[in-house]
Amino acid sequence: MAMLGASAYGVLPTCTKMLLNLGMNSTSLIFYRFIFVALVMGIYLVVAQKLVRPSLRQLRDLCIFGIVGYGGTIYLLTESYRYLPMGQATMIYFTYPVFVTMVMVSVYKEKLSSYKIIALASALLGLVFLGNLNVSFNFTGIILAIGSGMAFGLYLLGLDKSSYKSMDAEVLIFYLALVNIAFFGTQGIISGSLMWLPKEGLLFIFGAVVLTIISIMMITGAIRNIGPVNTSIICVFEPVVTLICGIVIFKETINLSILVGSILMIISLFLVAWEGIALKKKNKFELTGE
Repeated sequence: MAMLGASAYGVLPTCTKMLLNLGMNSTSLIFYRFIFVALVMGIYLVVAQKLVRPSLRQLRDLCIFGIVGYGGTIYLLTESYRYLPMGQATMIYFTYPVFVTMVMVSVYKEKLSSYKIIALASALLGLVFLGNLNVSFNFTGIILAIGSGMAFGLYLLGLDKSSYKSMDAEVLIFYLALVNIAFFGTQGIISGSLMWLPKEGLLFIFGAVVLTIISIMMITGAIRNIGPVNTSIICVFEPVVTLICGIVIFKETINLSILVGSILMIISLFLVAWEGIALKKKNKFELTGE
């Protein structure tokens, strides 16, 4: 389930890139994607009788972390695909554990373990190589990709620290879709950038929605069966799948610099996840003596 979920997330940027190639802008793309997600999830929640109304505090936090964090992640990452190869941009976006760690250490005074120190060093060095100064360096694209990682880090912090962290995943996705429909729809109308969805794009929007739902269901199921740490280790392969899709489908260039940077990023993500296993084993030993 974790492999299927990671693969679905990894293929998802292909639909995004196809829609961009059809001439759609990021605002319209996100608007239509969330409309379909809200429609599917809304029908499911009503039929399953799981739809609950958020409190005013939850609605406030959804607007802050949901729009700036979740919506901002998708918007900035989509924009980065205009300037960078899809695989390269996605690898850079996966620096979000670095930003989460930096915030937890600086704001919440979390201790910086040897695992995290090595992981941060590996991620930062990986960023240097992913910059790919020899072939496809694009400052705008790199800043957008890094920004998407920072936005997703903000969203993850919201999941842990905000009032909506107790929401079921299906309910959370539904309300995240609603607040982003309202924001990007309004922004698109005011700026005049909201465009009609071309007929050719229906298939790719449908594909993006199906992949989103599959990934959510599979990742949720994997977490329930093998735990969040083991699931997160397997999900490291998400950017690898995106990288392969970029090379195979869009004939994107990969050279030694991007390859080394990708490997360093994967090592960084493995170290962060592996620390979770070590802490889990330590806590179990302290509680049971086993």
